[in-house]
Amino acid sequence: MLGCAYMCTSFVYKGNDVIVGFNFDSDPKTEIKVKTNDQVVYGVFNFHGRYTAPFGVNKDGGFACELMCPPSSKGEALSSLNTQRIDLLNEDYLYSKVSFEQVQQILAARPLVNAPSISLHAMLVNRFGQALILEPGRGSKVREERYTILSNFSFFEPMATKDAPYSGYNRYLTASSLLQQAGDNFNAQDGLAVLKQCLNSDFPTRVSMVYSAHENKVYWALEGNFDKIYTYQF
Repeated sequence: MLGCAYMCTSFVYKGNDVIVGFNFDSDPKTEIKVKTNDQVVYGVFNFHGRYTAPFGVNKDGGFACELMCPPSSKGEALSSLNTQRIDLLNEDYLYSKVSFEQVQQILAARPLVNAPSISLHAMLVNRFGQALILEPGRGSKVREERYTILSNFSFFEPMATKDAPYSGYNRYLTASSLLQQAGDNFNAQDGLAVLKQCLNSDFPTRVSMVYSAHENKVYWALEGNFDKIYTYQF
């Protein structure tokens, strides 16, 4: 599993703007690309023969990202045919196939399960800064707080998982400290600065992406190089 690991950090912050940030950390051998069009900006790579988009943002301000997380025994035990894979739901939201509200309806209707051979959780954010956290076997929750952070330990069982290998607890603490001090004028450049402070020491940060809802604009850096920032304006 670690050969395709994504040990990542994500956050949403609500001030005068809604700022979403995500560090995609992965094996350096993974070929990851950022693609853009007038509908969506997203990261894509080949996972077990299928091109998957684990993170990105669409023109309507829907930001989706998935991160590795210690598995739940309840999530691993699900065998019903009427289940919903977390990675496919993440992509459906990213590609505007389902709305923020429809995702919640899907979660209420059928159990959420992991993709084969990997355990994930996800954070979906809308343009208003509402954050929906999803974890197979543990549940889901919409957060309206000023900021929300997710790394690689369980949101629902933090004490039981924060000391797991590559949990990202230190990255979480770093982001939390920075966002606690942020004010109403927190902007995309501030978001990039937070991601720079949360670069991973276990796996290289391949893409750092920030979205500004007010600007409807995406910013990203590649391979931890914050001296060169790419942008896309919807």
